Amino acid sequence: MPSLAPSFSVSGRNSFFRCSTSDQRGGQWRSDVNYLIQCTFYHVGPGSDREPWQNPGHTPTPRKCCHAAKYAREPKGWEAQFPLVLALLDPQLVNQSSLVSLVVDPEPSSAQTLAEMLGQIGCQVLRTATGAEALERFHSALPSLILLDLDIADIPGRHLLRHFRSYAEQTPIIALARRVDVRIAVEVVRAGATEVVEKGISRDNLRLVLKKVLPAAIATGRREAPDRARVLFFSRYEGLFRRSERMKAVETLVVRVADTDGPVLIQGEPGTGKELVAQAIHHLSSRSGKAWQRVNCASLPGDLLESEIFGYEGEAPANMPVRQPGKLDLADGGTLLLDEIGDLPPVLQARIVHLLQDGQFFRARGRELISTGVRLLATTVKDLKAMAMAHAFSEDLSRLLGVVNIVVPPLRERREEIPLLADHFRVRFAGEFNRPQPKLSSEILELLSAYDWPGNVRELESLVKRWIVLGDDSHVKEDLQSRLRARGANGKPRPPSADDVGLREVGRRAARAAEQAALHEALARVGGNRAAAARLLKISYKTLLQKLNAGKRAKRLGGHG
Repeated sequence: MPSLAPSFSVSGRNSFFRCSTSDQRGGQWRSDVNYLIQCTFYHVGPGSDREPWQNPGHTPTPRKCCHAAKYAREPKGWEAQFPLVLALLDPQLVNQSSLVSLVVDPEPSSAQTLAEMLGQIGCQVLRTATGAEALERFHSALPSLILLDLDIADIPGRHLLRHFRSYAEQTPIIALARRVDVRIAVEVVRAGATEVVEKGISRDNLRLVLKKVLPAAIATGRREAPDRARVLFFSRYEGLFRRSERMKAVETLVVRVADTDGPVLIQGEPGTGKELVAQAIHHLSSRSGKAWQRVNCASLPGDLLESEIFGYEGEAPANMPVRQPGKLDLADGGTLLLDEIGDLPPVLQARIVHLLQDGQFFRARGRELISTGVRLLATTVKDLKAMAMAHAFSEDLSRLLGVVNIVVPPLRERREEIPLLADHFRVRFAGEFNRPQPKLSSEILELLSAYDWPGNVRELESLVKRWIVLGDDSHVKEDLQSRLRARGANGKPRPPSADDVGLREVGRRAARAAEQAALHEALARVGGNRAAAARLLKISYKTLLQKLNAGKRAKRLGGHG
């Protein structure tokens, strides 16, 4: 065994322990486990000319030296004195420099102690004293081990615990509590903790707990890339996912279809987050490193839209061939999103059917059949099945896209998300615009929750952004109150009451309003095609026009109907 140099070094960031040697290896760093343990246990300090193990028959005794030996104060056997060093005997636990731990503790002395112990076993330690900062650090770093004090001032510790567990199902979480009994331990473990320990626990006992959870932490740190990508994606888009049971169901579907290659149709009202769902499918798939392209089918006329999707072939004035790649060329091997596919012209619908069936296409004015490995995703606010029944959309394309259908629910059907989304946007925009974060008072929360948000998440985002820019609580309150007055307390247009007009007139107006609602719903289902809407309602085209015009006249005259 080589002799030791006068120094023994412990690095908290780059390895568990590192010994400096002056043997034949030219003073290079070593991390041999057996040598490490002998150094830790039996090093007698600088100036020694012989090491204890060099004496035949010598029974070494741990001495007070270096970092590890300071814990060997009582002769209880080295197994009991060095539980953490025992973990080093497992080669899988050596050199875990990529192991990131998060310490959430408002007490500086306690946090420092925890950070030192984690540093001694090679962890990169992130420290925070507040819940808000803990959330930011968690979502940016995705730690493999978390130590969480349950007594956090700004956010309840158990809320943080549930939040961490919802995003990181396998990550070990050690909860630190002021007092621990059976009832508290059971509650905290049910909330998501792996271990529950009392604040002020001795170093030796805490090391035993760390040794217990360390293998799971390392396994979490070595999680396969696609799985970590999934966690990272959903954590970054927490404004959309995991806020309600409805959106958790959407996330489940996204995860299931991500690694398939078939088309997916995403339906929902404007502003619900359909494009984010499509991005999630792409980023969680095996195509995440490949191209992502998007085309808005409602923003271009038919001939330009064809060139945009399929590309273009033609001749320049000097009879030189011209080729312009389309989105299908650019997205080859990746994902192409056809946004608002319900507005796709019939000719292009037939071409998309051919693409989905054969994986091939022609460029506009082209003669060469081109193969592609693109995956197709589509979004729409329209009911494609109803449009197909009314002959306003290709039945073949509706059938091909309808194999996997994800419906993003409107915000009014997931009201429990409104306060959380408002807070998410409040923090985000305050940071973006370098403005102070206004308080989300109970009065503002009540107004936000009472409104029906016809523009969904996009409308809420816009309102909070304006609030942050103006920095005036009274403005946002007046804005919400005027919206509620205009649409009624439940967010819908306020119907006339018997106090305003007679009971018979109330009935007439209600009937006209119901009829107009049915007309507009039919138009929405068939993409605004009046002839198709008339067939769907089983009335003549002339009758449809008359009723629509009557509704417009009534609205101009009295604001009703």
